[in-house]
Amino acid sequence: MSRNAEYQFVPTDTSTIEALLVALCEKLTGATIQPGSPDRLLIQWVSNIIVQERVMNNYTGNQNIPSRAEGENLDALGELFLEHIRPAAKAATCQMRFSISEAQESAVLIPAGTRITDASGTLTWETVKDVYVPIGETSVETQARCQTAGVVGNGYSASQINALVDLYDYYSECTSITESDGGANEATDEEFYELMRASMDGYSCAGARGSYEYFAKQVSTEIADVVANSPTPGVVKLYVLMDDGTLATEEIKAAVLSACSADDVRPLTDKVLVEDAETVSYDISITYYTQSGGSKSAADIQAAVNEAVAEYMSWQSAKLGRDINPSYLVGLLMQTGIKRVALTEPEFTVLRDGGDAPEGAVRVPDAAAAVERLEAELSAARAAQAHLEETAFAAIAKEHAGRGDILLFQPPMKPDSIRRLADAAARTCGGLAAVFAGEDGHFAYALVRPDGGDIAPLVRELNRTLQGRGGGRNGFAQGSVQAAREEIESFFEKQGGSA
Repeated sequence: MSRNAEYQFVPTDTSTIEALLVALCEKLTGATIQPGSPDRLLIQWVSNIIVQERVMNNYTGNQNIPSRAEGENLDALGELFLEHIRPAAKAATCQMRFSISEAQESAVLIPAGTRITDASGTLTWETVKDVYVPIGETSVETQARCQTAGVVGNGYSASQINALVDLYDYYSECTSITESDGGANEATDEEFYELMRASMDGYSCAGARGSYEYFAKQVSTEIADVVANSPTPGVVKLYVLMDDGTLATEEIKAAVLSACSADDVRPLTDKVLVEDAETVSYDISITYYTQSGGSKSAADIQAAVNEAVAEYMSWQSAKLGRDINPSYLVGLLMQTGIKRVALTEPEFTVLRDGGDAPEGAVRVPDAAAAVERLEAELSAARAAQAHLEETAFAAIAKEHAGRGDILLFQPPMKPDSIRRLADAAARTCGGLAAVFAGEDGHFAYALVRPDGGDIAPLVRELNRTLQGRGGGRNGFAQGSVQAAREEIESFFEKQGGSA
């Protein structure tokens, strides 16, 4: 649901206020106020002051309405709801396997807080509790949590986290055995507002459909949709869909099950299950026709059509039980500049969301062959882009070799690209590499110190001075700031850095 547009409590038209003041002044003085006269100039000045006050009145009024409030103002309104605190960023987790060289006659402790990282040392992870390798065994499995909260820790594949930082007795090897997941950024204003609305269903324990869905969505801001149904009395099945249109991972499903099975959430008579929705495959087959002599080139139209198809697939899989609706695709295609379109597939298909189908699973569209084709094209494009980026990053790093602390500005880039550039530059410059990518007013950043030195104080001061958000440790930090380029340069000059 989109946030509501601002409501105008009082009008802010300067000409109307000016005309009213002129009429009142002429009525009181009996004289005509001429354009350009001192009296008229004074009235215009007063009108501008009144308009400014009215603008502030409108802003204040809107900031007292949850659907329009922003930032700290929305946080303050949280006390009116059950969900009264903005969900903070959450760290990603994964399952780790720790091994010893040979079985021992006594259990071997792997203490809570044991740190591990990936081969490049980009992020650091830590175990969440004490575990023991049992007598006669050579390995044990436990959960590890990323020390940097947010989505930055998601997507590390099994075996990618395999470098031990804190040695333990008889260590031989360690490796992640599941893909890291569950990391989430701090809730945006829109996400927090939707949780506030949904929290009205949570004043009692779960039981009603809305209550179960509310408690499930609390697990992560990356959850896009949840459907709860009861196929048989006393059994509640939850189906979870993520922001990118994929089904929830095992980590997320386990977290949802835990959240909805708590004693103060689940009615005693309910058995709660978290299951995968049934996917429904569909193909996309279209023929489009262009306008002869049109202003757009064939290549531009082809790119626009591809974007429209990708947007349709994203929309189609963004909600559980959404009917496969080709009309929406036609609408998107007709905005690309084509003359007309003949659509063969998909056909309109009604899907169930579990609300009226007690014996059936929730269904979610799956683009099947269409997705495979587009994914192959996108994968090739990403690989080519990554190669070009690596070449460019290497050239930039070489240019700044041996310069010590450096500050680089780049056009808007993805967070991973910013991190990789900062990492490449840090390896050659011999000091702190600070990369800011974006446009004046908003920059994403990555800071890397090759020696792994503590940069937490610098990051805290940066976020405080430049209205930033983000963090990190062990020589790496990532986040964003609301500041102009000149302000960023001034900050690093005061810190002793160089551009």
